[in-house]
Amino acid sequence: MPIVVTEAARVKRAEQNPGTDYSAANMKTKDASNTLTPSEHHPANRRVSEASALRRLFQEQWQQLRNRMRQHEALRRQERQASQELSTAVELMVTGTDGRMRAVSRYQKRLRHSTRCLLNYINESIHHLPPATVANRQAYYRDPFLPHLFGNYQEMEQLFRESQLLQPLLSASHSPNQQAVYALLACSEQKKTHFGCEMYGEMVVRDAIQTTLTFSNHHILAVARSEIDVRRKLKTWLFEHVVAYLHDYMTRLHHDRLTPSERSELPGRGEGIDDPRRYLEVLEWMLSLPLELLQIHSERLNLDRIGVIQDSGSGTGGEPVRLDELTIGDRPSRVICLLRIETIAG
Repeated sequence: MPIVVTEAARVKRAEQNPGTDYSAANMKTKDASNTLTPSEHHPANRRVSEASALRRLFQEQWQQLRNRMRQHEALRRQERQASQELSTAVELMVTGTDGRMRAVSRYQKRLRHSTRCLLNYINESIHHLPPATVANRQAYYRDPFLPHLFGNYQEMEQLFRESQLLQPLLSASHSPNQQAVYALLACSEQKKTHFGCEMYGEMVVRDAIQTTLTFSNHHILAVARSEIDVRRKLKTWLFEHVVAYLHDYMTRLHHDRLTPSERSELPGRGEGIDDPRRYLEVLEWMLSLPLELLQIHSERLNLDRIGVIQDSGSGTGGEPVRLDELTIGDRPSRVICLLRIETIAG
């Protein structure tokens, strides 16, 4: 209720405080400003407001905690999955080389680090590959590389049609939900030196030494419905072929078919690998040198329309193309290329 101030009270206050205005109008204004309203000052309403603010704070804190718990759990799942994949890779390494190593104490632990290094190196190499090249009729005549990779469009189309890996996916790609198939292509590269004519400024030079680049022995190594999946399959393919190379290398070592210089670099000169412990030691050492096991070397060349390599500073033209050459151990190199193969009509 409003506080009522009587006239006598105002007079008494004025006598006690001469400098203060205790007129009825002024006191009325002050009384009105001090009036208590239930909506703002009632104790019950203050408690409700404070409780509501606490609930909001608690909900925000609880939501943040749940998000952190979910992130932590997702990270733990990823770590468990990565650990399981590494254990599987180690077992594939042992199975593909010499299973007797399982008799060696802590063989899994000894191979985990070197195998992880190899897998990380493979991932990094694949990451640096360029995006998939579109491969259809229109792209063949526009792309600077495809006409050199295949002699003509019919050759490219025939390869796709005859590939047993591509057939099921190409058939499905006629559906509205599947417009393209991704593939890993590998082929051999040949450089042939011969004499020909070249333009130097306005002069034609005869019997100039030229190098022609051609490709043959095309193979589709892996296919998938997305570029992410075909890169993942490339990782598996590379790991399996490195394991196969290591098996072949250790077999040659066992049968004394390595050169003295090759043996001199191995731990203990590679002697005594009949013992699984020594075999494991040599294998660990080889896995610690991933660059000796696998390389993807990128090179940029200027090629004219018939595949003659042009000097980049000669001013004679030529389209720049990128080659990615894969080498596993001491085996012959192959050019690899990721393709986005679109539906072939007919």
